[in-house]
Amino acid sequence: MKQAIEYINQYYNQKLDLQTVADQLYVSTWHLCKVIKKQTGTNFVDLLNNARIENAKRMLLESNMKIYEIAEAVGYADTAYFSKIFKKITQVTPNEYRNKMY
Repeated sequence: MKQAIEYINQYYNQKLDLQTVADQLYVSTWHLCKVIKKQTGTNFVDLLNNARIENAKRMLLESNMKIYEIAEAVGYADTAYFSKIFKKITQVTPNEYRNKMY
């Protein structure tokens, strides 16, 4: 599990899926999925989204990058989808987060 989280945290900004992580760890997707759920209470997609959003939050506060640039930098091709996931996790939009935290 620790290796899976480390891999996600290292490669969160790339096109990443359960199969890729499972292949890197030499386990089946079924096994990895079960271990993630048992250890974290969540699923792979939520782990990946959380890693991406945590890094986006840091970028929003530490850089002057535009929202679409941050979305791309953390692995989202679609800015609207990034904003939707960001708001789902943080309860605020990326702009609100940047403005509220300054």
